[in-house]
Amino acid sequence: MPPLADPLPILPARGPLDAVVGIPGSKSLTNRALILAALSNGVTRLEGALWAEDTRWMVEGLRRLGFKIEEQPDPLNGCNRILCVEGRGGKVPAREAELFVGTAGTAARFLAALCALGEGRFRLDGTPRMRERPMQEVFDALRRLGAEIRDTEGRLPAEIRGPLRAGRVRVDDRESSQFASALLLVARRAEVEVEAPSSPYIEMTRELVRAWNWEGGSYDVEPDASSAGYFLALRHLLGGRLEIARWPSTSLQVDHRLPTFLPPPAAISRKGDLGDSVMTLAIVAAALRRPLHLRDAGNLRRQECDRLAALAAELAKCGVPAREEPEGLVLAPAKAFRPAVIETYRDHRIAMCFAVLGSVDVQSDGRPWIRLRDPRCVDKTFPNFFETLETAMGRGVRT
Repeated sequence: MPPLADPLPILPARGPLDAVVGIPGSKSLTNRALILAALSNGVTRLEGALWAEDTRWMVEGLRRLGFKIEEQPDPLNGCNRILCVEGRGGKVPAREAELFVGTAGTAARFLAALCALGEGRFRLDGTPRMRERPMQEVFDALRRLGAEIRDTEGRLPAEIRGPLRAGRVRVDDRESSQFASALLLVARRAEVEVEAPSSPYIEMTRELVRAWNWEGGSYDVEPDASSAGYFLALRHLLGGRLEIARWPSTSLQVDHRLPTFLPPPAAISRKGDLGDSVMTLAIVAAALRRPLHLRDAGNLRRQECDRLAALAAELAKCGVPAREEPEGLVLAPAKAFRPAVIETYRDHRIAMCFAVLGSVDVQSDGRPWIRLRDPRCVDKTFPNFFETLETAMGRGVRT
């Protein structure tokens, strides 16, 4: 991807939209499909798979565990790849491996469960921020199934020794639904019955596992609904025509439902209504000068950054009255917007959310009023985000 100015000025749109944009593959589905492909028999071809930091860490982890994965360019999107994974029927080829997951929570939780299927010693680690994120629930569930785990107060780094024994295990989702998803992905090969609450992300995992072809074949990864949400939000804010290429009519993804929440309601639950797109919804409410009460969103504090604190602080810079709650966020209508330099906290979703806000010409003069620090943090899930944003607004690529 080309270099970007830092801080990066966001040019407001000049008028209504008229564009078709391509969105990279779903991170959630790509990383789940990679685990299932590794556990299958024969070769699985993943088309439209996201090729960004989070999924590259997953691919690297699988390769270190001995799985063969071939990658080919995707002719439809430069941020995707065609990945051919040689499954080993539930076996982990390596007997010892050092795995690094960066800041990828899905890779950390899913690979931990996969390592516990093996018959060796595996060490799992990540960035300083990933070392702060919770892992206790998945570690405890794996221990109850016979794995030996030496962790760091319920976090990374950790050493994992398998194999798992058959049985039944209950997994909580209070801190993250990824804990339950990690066990559900390996349950068939571990002969484990997983009891977990019903939540949108857990149900997505269950549906994917239920429909998976365990004898190999091909799987088409949908465009990422969270990433598409920024452009659907722009369409709502700016008007005009904007289409998402390859956008499915039905989807396993939680954030696929975002359009049904536009315009934003006065109150919304992250856990019960939407996933990461609640952050996008907060930005839309701010741009429209609408009040919003985001509830049941404590998990946002334990992701790439404390997203509730980040949203409150950066929206306040822009003139939007914002108040944190332990599990939520309260926004009041802005009396006047103010130009601001936005800290992104190395969080791709903070950067993309405020790029949406900056695309609205709230000053009515066409000049940038939002500037983003560290804009390349979007590489985590959407490396060509700013190029796609320029396309959506009818402009050429800007560096």
